[in-house]
Amino acid sequence: MNIGTNEKTNRSVFFDLLKAAAIMAVVLYHFELMQYGYLGVDVFLVIAGYLTGKSIQRSREKEDFGYFGFLLKRVVRLLPLLLIATTVCLLIGGFLMLPDDYENLAESVIATNLFSNNILQCITTKNYWDVVNNYKPLMHTWYLGVLFEAYIVVAFVPFIGYKAIKRKESKDKIIAAVLAGISIVSLVLYLLPRFSQAYRFYMIPFRLYEVGFGCTIAFFRFRKNSAKHNWIIYIIMTVLFAGPCLMTIPGIPVNDSVRLLMVVLSTCGLIILYRCTDPSLLDCRITRGIAYIGKASLSIYIWHQIVIAFFRYSIAAKPTVLQYIVIFAVVGILSALSYCLIEKQDFFLQRSKRKYVSAACIISLFIITTAVSGLIYLRSGVIRDVPELEISKDTAQKGMHKKYNDAVYEMQIPFSGGDKTKILVIGDSFARDWVNILKESDLDDIDISYYYYTQTSNKLDCWDLIEQAGIIFFSTFSDFETIPAALETRYAHGDVYVVGVKNFGESNGIIYKNRGKPGYADQTVKISDEYLVRNERQKRQYGDRYIDMLAPVLTDDGSIIVFTPDCRFISQDCRHLTHAGAVFYSQNLDLGWIKNQG
Repeated sequence: MNIGTNEKTNRSVFFDLLKAAAIMAVVLYHFELMQYGYLGVDVFLVIAGYLTGKSIQRSREKEDFGYFGFLLKRVVRLLPLLLIATTVCLLIGGFLMLPDDYENLAESVIATNLFSNNILQCITTKNYWDVVNNYKPLMHTWYLGVLFEAYIVVAFVPFIGYKAIKRKESKDKIIAAVLAGISIVSLVLYLLPRFSQAYRFYMIPFRLYEVGFGCTIAFFRFRKNSAKHNWIIYIIMTVLFAGPCLMTIPGIPVNDSVRLLMVVLSTCGLIILYRCTDPSLLDCRITRGIAYIGKASLSIYIWHQIVIAFFRYSIAAKPTVLQYIVIFAVVGILSALSYCLIEKQDFFLQRSKRKYVSAACIISLFIITTAVSGLIYLRSGVIRDVPELEISKDTAQKGMHKKYNDAVYEMQIPFSGGDKTKILVIGDSFARDWVNILKESDLDDIDISYYYYTQTSNKLDCWDLIEQAGIIFFSTFSDFETIPAALETRYAHGDVYVVGVKNFGESNGIIYKNRGKPGYADQTVKISDEYLVRNERQKRQYGDRYIDMLAPVLTDDGSIIVFTPDCRFISQDCRHLTHAGAVFYSQNLDLGWIKNQG
């Protein structure tokens, strides 16, 4: 046995120290205090791979390794804590959240319960770094989806290997070779630029290499060296966790993929050094104290995002120093309680001798939370009347929040002909907002056609519509320096107009929490300077061809109004317009020139 390992629990202080450093980095990242702290998750994946391999080897030595039994143990290890967390989120979210946000939460609860929130995030949010994730209590459970899906793969290889390989002395070597091969294929897939960032970040084929490399190391045999090499472990550990911070120094161009690979390889190197050296110096009072953070790392990981997300949603988007201290304390208390009362479930079950009762409770809670979330999702998160969004419990239906904006897709049709002013609107969901503004205006004699376009696709194949249109509007959420090449000729003729960016903060939760209080309808929000700078730059660039979307909602002090005069949200998700918002813009923008221009 390794020195530095607890003989009673077979638990290594070394790995708890690694976990402690990794979880602190992740927490600091989500608290916006460490730019690259999210890389701590990659450290967790490598460690999980190694510990999985060692667990399988121990089970094989006891001759009780079974594939489905292994997976069941992982479910029992992870699911109870997740179910408690998702239940808490549903209860708090029901009181605080607006329907669209509550619908998204319910969707995440189902995906989290099924260890598939990574797939959901890939399909919906797509961008891990999108600011909307700051307000999602369960956005971080994508990691557990990747982890469990990796378990399914890496455990299957030794399961088949132990049965198919006859020579006992070759089993571990062949298994290690196969795992290494699978990991290398996964790494190549991750590095290929042809796949989107969303797939490479969230989907298991592109993240399997992290768990795979860790598991591969577990199946190799390493010869112990002299204890004089222990100091190497400390040096590399410092570099491993300080490196991502130091790489933010200007003049050191390191992209995210390279940074991630450096952390993964450094973690693998640390584990190999641990296997090759005698890490007894790591086992002392100080390290054992820090190691407790590593032991409770799963609980800390689960609760920290839940606490900070609900805090940002309902109290303050940018916590003060004192508020950060309170948040840290709350996370610490919740994590300590869940670690002692939930994570140590094996101890609890052994003493209580009520395994079947506990299993029934877990299954029941799984069914209840999943079923309730399903009902919430089918009702689009509507559990109360929300007049600010023109929403009633009696009219709730699935997909209602996107219906208004998505209805514009039906206008992807040729012009109808006649003498009406032919208007072509090109762009993404922001362009569909502009279509709705035109539809809500008093411009009756217009013929509108919509063409979906994104900057990433870089394809604009609607020549007939471009030639027939009297006026062309271009609008997209993406920042851009020039209009698409296909529009340059019409732009030169003065027929193309650029619809500017709009923004209404980061989350309406901070507004909605004040419902019923005096001055509720008069609330304003500060928006990022990025949008103000971008708006001014494009206004100068396009001149009288630019439609300033911030002007109707910008106040004298630089804030943005969020309600129409009759207390209706202008935007539901702080980006796209509600029906009331489209009506508001149609009444506050000068659109009369459009008919004359056409």
